[in-house]
Amino acid sequence: ENAGSASILVTLSGTYANVVTVDYTTSDGTATAGLDYAASNGTITFLPGQTTATFSVPILNDSFIEGSKTVNLTLSQITGGAQFGGPTNAVLTINDNDSLSLDSPSEVNENDGIVTVNVRRTGEVSTASYFTSDGSARAGVDYLPQANTVTFAAGETNKTFTIAILNNGRVDGDRAFTVNLFDGSNFFSQVPITIRDNDFLSLDFPSKVYESDGAVTVHVRWSGDRPTPLSVAYYTSDGGARAGQDYLPQAGSFTFAAGETNKTFTFTIPLLDNSRGDGDRAFTVNLIDSSGFFSQVPIEPSATLSPMVG
Repeated sequence: ENAGSASILVTLSGTYANVVTVDYTTSDGTATAGLDYAASNGTITFLPGQTTATFSVPILNDSFIEGSKTVNLTLSQITGGAQFGGPTNAVLTINDNDSLSLDSPSEVNENDGIVTVNVRRTGEVSTASYFTSDGSARAGVDYLPQANTVTFAAGETNKTFTIAILNNGRVDGDRAFTVNLFDGSNFFSQVPITIRDNDFLSLDFPSKVYESDGAVTVHVRWSGDRPTPLSVAYYTSDGGARAGQDYLPQAGSFTFAAGETNKTFTFTIPLLDNSRGDGDRAFTVNLIDSSGFFSQVPIEPSATLSPMVG
């Protein structure tokens, strides 16, 4: 596209003792005359004995990202006793020299603070606009939204901007948002970025206990980085095991202080030895925190985390 012009070679088979002429013309393919190239037409003259000649098609260098485009070339009206012995039509392809691309990490940790995004260009593109959009990550909760325009100076090929990542102290799993890039015409590109959650609540207890054990000890573990206190409630619920018959129901709560990054709370659930041959039974320990996180241990007897009373 930035070549300035394309030189087209026309070949005359054989030699002639007289002058031979042929007309040429251009027409739009996917390229548009006046925008991508300058329309051309004229007559080529082969002098006696001459077998090759050229004509030129001016190419217009724009700053739009539009991909390759084509120009149709046609020969007609041959004179001097010569005849067309091959194709009289050809296609000239104009390769676009303009491009934009986004370069960013595909994922970032929630406590990294920011993610840096690079905008790269080739060719004559002078400006590019970008904006963020929600996926499972939410603007204002997981990251700060961005929308702006970068301007490239002559010779510049790279611009950067940053997006603030919010460490929300919530157990909400990995979430993703999208960075969108466009040039104001017809180019559009998207790159997703995943925020890796650094906050975890987990339950830890034996996968199987016996009636005669008397109690099962449950550990609730917190790992994360929360600027405010986190309240966690727990309670038991029946599966095949029945409260008051197989175990004593429990419910309570505890609080992880602001700034605590690793801590464990422990509580116990008394088991009742009912002296009946009633097989293995399961109950469930439920956990919910003040940010909306909810965890429920499966009630199926085969579940590795379900307390089994046998």
